[in-house]
Amino acid sequence: MTGQQLSLPTRTRADEIRDAFLAFHKQNPMVWQLFKRFTFELINAGHKHYSARAVIHRIRWHTAVDTVDTGDFPEGLKINDHYSPWYARAFMKKFPQHEGFFRNRKLTSAADLPRDW
Repeated sequence: MTGQQLSLPTRTRADEIRDAFLAFHKQNPMVWQLFKRFTFELINAGHKHYSARAVIHRIRWHTAVDTVDTGDFPEGLKINDHYSPWYARAFMKKFPQHEGFFRNRKLTSAADLPRDW
């Protein structure tokens, strides 16, 4: 090939975080259930906007303290802070009537949720 350069797809940090989030979600579907539950509690309490990161912290508390005697959650459940915007995007994609409840920054890469989310 003379004078031409191959353009290889470049994986961005956002792509890596999205893929890690999707893997985490697949292994821990109960986190998504809790995220929806706690977000709807906020909506039903009259909040127009809230922090997805605060919801993640509520899930951490719930799985570490509230359910300690039930054995429902794996010991030491860890949720990466980088996943909170992805849970927020997923929530607003699944429930478009609540678009804008979480305020997310615009993605600077092509990373996005799968179409079938």
